[in-house]
Amino acid sequence: MAMVFGIAFLEYVLIGSSLPAPTDKGSANSIPDVVNLNNTSLSRPMQSTLAACSSNNLEQYPMREYASVARFDSTTTIILNVFRGSTDAFRIQLETAMQTIGGRAMVPHIWVNMFALPHEDEFENVFKTVERNLRRGKYGDHNQLPELALTKSSFNYKFHGRFLLGFMAPTRYLLVIDDDAEIGTDAVRNLVHLMETKHRGVWGGFGHLRGDGVPNDRYRSWPNVNIDRDKFDHYEMDYLSGMWFLEQSWLEFMWKERPLTWETGEDIHLSHAVRKYLGLNTYGGVVSMNAPKLPGKLHSATVGHFLEMREHMFDHYLGRGNKIADVRPTIDTLVYVETAEQIKQLMNLVKECLSFGIGPIWCNLGKIAAVFRGFCHDQDVNGLIESAKKLCSYTHCESFALKSSLKHPIMYFNMRQSFGLESEVVPIHTSMVNVLPSLAGILNNVEPKTFLYVAPECDSGDVGGTLHTAMVKLAFDSYLQSKLNAKFSEEQHKIGHGTHAGAPRRPRTKGFLWKGRSFEAHSLQLGNCLSVSK
Repeated sequence: MAMVFGIAFLEYVLIGSSLPAPTDKGSANSIPDVVNLNNTSLSRPMQSTLAACSSNNLEQYPMREYASVARFDSTTTIILNVFRGSTDAFRIQLETAMQTIGGRAMVPHIWVNMFALPHEDEFENVFKTVERNLRRGKYGDHNQLPELALTKSSFNYKFHGRFLLGFMAPTRYLLVIDDDAEIGTDAVRNLVHLMETKHRGVWGGFGHLRGDGVPNDRYRSWPNVNIDRDKFDHYEMDYLSGMWFLEQSWLEFMWKERPLTWETGEDIHLSHAVRKYLGLNTYGGVVSMNAPKLPGKLHSATVGHFLEMREHMFDHYLGRGNKIADVRPTIDTLVYVETAEQIKQLMNLVKECLSFGIGPIWCNLGKIAAVFRGFCHDQDVNGLIESAKKLCSYTHCESFALKSSLKHPIMYFNMRQSFGLESEVVPIHTSMVNVLPSLAGILNNVEPKTFLYVAPECDSGDVGGTLHTAMVKLAFDSYLQSKLNAKFSEEQHKIGHGTHAGAPRRPRTKGFLWKGRSFEAHSLQLGNCLSVSK
């Protein structure tokens, strides 16, 4: 069948028919009862550990069998994206995926993407050769093996495009693979096991973990830099490279906010979105025990200015509510403000202090960082940034989360409210909802001892300010009441009987409604304005 995406031409080729019953135990494609991963015997996880809604609570609406709802099985769609790898590497990847342990019962579909592919004919010939071999039974009974689909486009949908197509995958899980990533026939089985017995989250093979940069020797990548593989068979990462395994339904949250760019960084954006909206993390681990080696690849997409761009992307998502996997910003107090003048007022209060740790509350705030909406329609964003930098410098709040020598200090948090819609008039109810998950995520990442948020004067008539105060209060309270998404080194990695050993306790952050020299302890029962002390 043929489809048109904009001006692009896509050819979609399907092989096979309906999903057969699972293969018999002991056949070439059946799944063994025990999988050996890192020399540890693990039970086969063929059913989800999560329960679906009970039949008594589930709405029985018309045509429900056609609805796009989350699945509760262990099926996976594999997406291979071909660009500048070799045809030999593509053939090895495709044939390995075709022979996945469990066959079509485990992997009903393999989708191959060729977006504006150089030497497209050569790669398409490989695809057609594997297709013919499949029909001729080279890999076994083709009715028991995954269905193949090929999507070609004259437009390059790049890195994000494969995830956009993955949003339509008819399976519970999705495995997206770069054209230079090595997988074995056991990869899907092992990834399902890791997902269902260790942590729910985004899983893959190689990943990157930021360091604090003082000195910059804490940066680690899985699995070969500064990680004791005898102690960990997986490790939480800030983001992955080369391979991503996740629940297909989670892609809804990947598109809840616009990526900073379409040029690079789908890996950073995906991990950020799943953390922010679902509270789930990203893990690198041992994926395959029998992965065939691939020929080397000369082309690299992440070079030159893209490296600098990715650093700015990481900064951008910190302001949008991302959690750094294993580095805590050294901030004692987070203050939510609406104007640069409010930052100056707080700094003037701090400057009054003859000593710190005693006296009024503003003499006990320690290292202070500002957080703000960053909405250019009603805020002087550049003024806020400059004032926030001065406040941070004065209180020595700078910290780092580095991969490379590009040192971008964390000095403030700009939520960039309604990012990508700067030219649009966004309704206030939309912009307010945009703030809530971003601020809750920033609080979870920083875990400040104190949180201040501004309030308008009660007699000011500032309806917008009052509404924003109400939203900030709700975000802060939701942060206090939610489960802590801890840093990996803070016991989060400990596993017991297939689940977390126990939810880490959230440190108690003290909150205050603030205006001028008036501070009132946070409570949802408080009003959204203050009668300012004279």
